[in-house]
Amino acid sequence: MKPFDPWGGRESLESLWRDLDRFVPSVFRGSPQMAPPVNVFTSADGASVMAEVPGLEASRIEVAVEGNRLKLRAAPSAEPAYENAVYLRRERVVRGFERDVELPFPIEPDGVEATLRDGILWIQLQRAGRGRARKIEVRRA
Repeated sequence: MKPFDPWGGRESLESLWRDLDRFVPSVFRGSPQMAPPVNVFTSADGASVMAEVPGLEASRIEVAVEGNRLKLRAAPSAEPAYENAVYLRRERVVRGFERDVELPFPIEPDGVEATLRDGILWIQLQRAGRGRARKIEVRRA
């Protein structure tokens, strides 16, 4: 982590926010525990991303790419209402998440595939030279 330079302009401030984001949970985006853990593998052709999303259906997951960023998002779902029930314990929270994964190279939007199987979201990404945006449909395996 580089020391903060108040005269460094926008790049210095953005660098500070990125460094803080790694160590301090964001109040506005939720804590890192609410976002799915990911593994990222790179190769000469591109990258593979594996995200744990247990209990989510493919229709709730959004995958998008722009430039060198992969964006994962899931909308919160409504918990079923139980008539005449009183909770003795309520630990499970149904919420959505947002997660951005920065890659060291731009992604080809037409070369992205996402598959959900057994609570694991697999995303295959191809390298590209352009930075166009595109949404990707998540298919059920």
